[in-house]
Amino acid sequence: MGSDSSREPSPEKSSTRFLRASSDAVTGARTPPGSLPMGGGLPLNRHQLEQIALDMQSAAEFQRSLLPRGLPMIAGYDFGVTYAGAKPISGDYYDFLPHPDGQLGVVIADASGKGLTAGLLITMLRALLHARPEEAVTPQAILSFLNEKLYPQVKRGMFVSMTYGLLDPVRHVLALGNAGHLPTVIWRAATKSVTMQPAHGVVLGAGAAALFDSHLQVDEVTLEVGDRVLLITDGVNEAMAPGQREFGMDHLRRRLQADAERTSAEFIKNIVAQIDIHRSGGEQSDDITIVTFRRLT
Repeated sequence: MGSDSSREPSPEKSSTRFLRASSDAVTGARTPPGSLPMGGGLPLNRHQLEQIALDMQSAAEFQRSLLPRGLPMIAGYDFGVTYAGAKPISGDYYDFLPHPDGQLGVVIADASGKGLTAGLLITMLRALLHARPEEAVTPQAILSFLNEKLYPQVKRGMFVSMTYGLLDPVRHVLALGNAGHLPTVIWRAATKSVTMQPAHGVVLGAGAAALFDSHLQVDEVTLEVGDRVLLITDGVNEAMAPGQREFGMDHLRRRLQADAERTSAEFIKNIVAQIDIHRSGGEQSDDITIVTFRRLT
């Protein structure tokens, strides 16, 4: 059981707004509705704008088709996901990778930047992840492989933060490798407490193998009945209210204390609702991805 939800802005509205803002920044002038200046001040007509919007929509649909089509069905566990891009093309990514021995790889990642560049970087990451060598099973091996392939390919300042978790549903052990991503949040049912698994590593693509591997550390967490695991991208904790006030990790902790024992679908629904209340009608400024699961038995 679980929840897989998403919310996307209108592709035409998003791409038109993005193009107009970019053009105004370059030319220093406002442009009339229905047209946007290109190089040399030549405007884009309505047909061209509509074609750009359609292209953006097609790219967004292709990107979303690369995400998992459903949630893991593992006895004794309840999974949930939400994925909402701030723009048609997202720099966030999540995935579930079943292993032949019954273990499950759980992925969450966030590319630097926004829009097309971030989307292309995430698409490259996903392709590499699904083409990994068969012997790359552990979080350390997979993250090292990804960094080795990404580092020579991306320019300076481009990178991906990522957490790779390997869940053993028989031993109820979660091995966590963190490449510069936000801490994994764990709610302990027995003590009603929240713990954070720290981020030890360097982001993917920012350094050669020697640097990356020397900082990478894998932590093992034993999950007891009722425990919940939460992975997020920074669009969650950095969601802005009027006055530039962030949603914050403390707010997230409070939501865990209040809702961790609910189903994963209800838990995610309540977090998203609290983010919407926090923003007070303001525009979503960054991609939001939440992956969570709870041990039931």
